[in-house]
Amino acid sequence: MPQTETTPLLPSGSQAVEADDPSVAAQKFGEEIAEDLVPFAPKKSILNTLVQKTSSSFYDAFNFQRSIWPSALGPAIVTTIWSALVVTSLPSSIYFITIIGVAYIRILDEQTLLTNGRRLWSQLQIQIVNFGRVVWFGVHAPGSKTLEPQETSAKRGALSLLVGLATAIKYHLRDQHGTGYRDLRPYLEFIPEFSPGRIIHSSLPIEIVLHLSAYINDVKARELLDATSYGTLNTLCSSFIETLTLICRTPIPKAYHVFIKQTLIIYICSIPFQMTPVLHWFTIPVVFFAGGTLLGMEALAREIENPFGTDLNDLPIDDYVEDIRKELVSIMKVKKIEVKNWGVPASLELEHSTIYERTVEIQIVH
Repeated sequence: MPQTETTPLLPSGSQAVEADDPSVAAQKFGEEIAEDLVPFAPKKSILNTLVQKTSSSFYDAFNFQRSIWPSALGPAIVTTIWSALVVTSLPSSIYFITIIGVAYIRILDEQTLLTNGRRLWSQLQIQIVNFGRVVWFGVHAPGSKTLEPQETSAKRGALSLLVGLATAIKYHLRDQHGTGYRDLRPYLEFIPEFSPGRIIHSSLPIEIVLHLSAYINDVKARELLDATSYGTLNTLCSSFIETLTLICRTPIPKAYHVFIKQTLIIYICSIPFQMTPVLHWFTIPVVFFAGGTLLGMEALAREIENPFGTDLNDLPIDDYVEDIRKELVSIMKVKKIEVKNWGVPASLELEHSTIYERTVEIQIVH
């Protein structure tokens, strides 16, 4: 039975859109795709929304949902009980010196990883938006001709793949694979290789980049893309893979976590032997807060080790993907810029302060 080609992301009736001016057709397709590229990211919970809207320091002091204290409370209680045993039963000496010192710099290392993750994602967002801009304005029919509806549909499909690429990277970082996710499937299902039920044998983001490379090679072969734009798009495809490689870092070995936790427990359990001769019963609350602080730092380091998950303290990747979609839609809505309509600019010989003073005077007069 012969197969028929379909373009699910093409709005109904858009194939008949033709215009003498290429910018009119481009604007029409841009307005149609704005309604097609709808956000599919899961909605945030009401509690999460309230937490984000509340910025006062007083609320943060009692915000236990994002606090690390619940994770460190159990071990802190155990070490406190141990200090109570030292105070009441075990011998102590003021000359007993703890021989274990903890140079605790892991939290700084994990904070660096968090910062690098955000920087790399910003870099990826810039690359994706630049790719979409070059495709939308660079792929055009030679001369004064207009693109065929199928060619315009393919151009829109390339921008849909860009949104799918950002979403696929999000799930790849969370070690979730496949194309069946609610906020991913609509941007890929118009391509047979990404249809539901198909098995992806390699990395899905890499597969999407390969399809984008195939698209730019196709439009270049049909002389719909100039050599400069073609080189730019090829460079951006290579940048996608490079950024993906950098952002998917190797996780810290399990032995490292175990060693740090064991060292902390031994260190905290040795505190009562030093402090009991001086503080007596006050040693118990001191050990509680000291143990909670150190073990809380350990729990915090573990939580931000992978900032691309779904925890409250992780990076808001869903929002970042939605920002990419909105930027691509705004590109498709841009009207043709007529340089001939520009007015007379201000002289560059005038100092900036002089222009500012004149602007203020005009505002006061009006």
